[in-house]
Amino acid sequence: STLFPYTTLFRSPYSYGATGWLVRTEQPASVALSALDSFERTLPIVTLIAIVTALLLSTVQIRRSHRPLAVLTDAVEHMGRRGLHRHVTIDTDDEYQHLAQAFNRMASGLARQFELFRTLARIDRMILDDPSTEVLVEKILPALPRLLHAPVVAVAVATRDSGKVAIWWSSATATTVERVQADALLLENLIGRIDVHAPALTQLSPNGSAQALYGLPIEVAGKLCGAFLLADPESRGSSTRHARAFARRFAVALGSEERRESLLKQAYYDDLTGLPNRQLFKDRLERELAHAKRSQTQVALIYIDLDRFKHVNDSMGHSAGDALLLAVSKRLASQVRESDTLARLGGDEFVLIAPGPDDHPAHVLAERLQAALREPIVVQEATCFAQASVGLAVYPQDGADAEALLRSADRSEEHTSELQSPI
Repeated sequence: STLFPYTTLFRSPYSYGATGWLVRTEQPASVALSALDSFERTLPIVTLIAIVTALLLSTVQIRRSHRPLAVLTDAVEHMGRRGLHRHVTIDTDDEYQHLAQAFNRMASGLARQFELFRTLARIDRMILDDPSTEVLVEKILPALPRLLHAPVVAVAVATRDSGKVAIWWSSATATTVERVQADALLLENLIGRIDVHAPALTQLSPNGSAQALYGLPIEVAGKLCGAFLLADPESRGSSTRHARAFARRFAVALGSEERRESLLKQAYYDDLTGLPNRQLFKDRLERELAHAKRSQTQVALIYIDLDRFKHVNDSMGHSAGDALLLAVSKRLASQVRESDTLARLGGDEFVLIAPGPDDHPAHVLAERLQAALREPIVVQEATCFAQASVGLAVYPQDGADAEALLRSADRSEEHTSELQSPI
């Protein structure tokens, strides 16, 4: 086909005697539409390439944007499977980086909580095993400064024997536990905020790592028995809350130790005099005899029976008799060595186990005990002179076992004086 474009160039009634000129050009359609045909052929290819390129770019972008999510997901699954926190690092400077930082803070807090719970559970298990307070403190205290975010953590307990305050402490940079004996320190002064530069507390701030202490009470049955100390002048929030949980655990441990000692005392010690009773006497005598048998040494057994003690009970009352027994036990205890065992068998009967009589002759010790009892004893404003019958037996000459030795000492008892009670 042919195209015939027409155009009027000019019209003039005066030009060449014609009314106008008509100019016509012709061009083949294939030539006129060749550019359109080329466009129609290339358009699908260009469109396909553009779509593929867009898909590739979008896939890369999606993967790039979802990679932080994959890292976070893997970290969450790892923490769920193993209970361990794995630090997540995302440097995209966008919401994903903020999300990773929030996850790290959350996971770090959870990891700290889990470790605190594990430590508390460990204390609970140890309490069930009934360890001493010193053993419990030495095993648990080194981990607490890091858990409680405190440079120094300490436990103060009043000692029962001396009435002084023992302080165990550990720092964040140490792996051992140090002990301080405070002579002039009251537990009441260790509750609340305390100046670490106070006397007996300066050792709790190595290299000036702490400026102040914050003390929490350790109470057993409403009685202040100790203090849990944090070297942290800003002890607030979770650190203080967790510290209270540890203070309660140590209170349970102290209460358990007190009950255990009370039961032990009831089972093995005389209620009136505090001396070993018959059961503990037999145990210690068996132990000393076994040691003497291995080492080929001797053991002396001194049996002491107060003369006419019943007369005191009948004439002055049982309270006077108890006071006399208590005074006699103290008088006898003042004459024995640390290696000896003075026990009350019951009533007015006392017995002394003295190992190694070769170095300290048993008869000399018996005479010293009798001499001590000759000193006057004041009972209810009355002066009493307590004298006793003493029996002596030595292993292995007088008996090969505990029962035989005790019978020999009882049979050899000699009455040397009487109990007089001038009123």
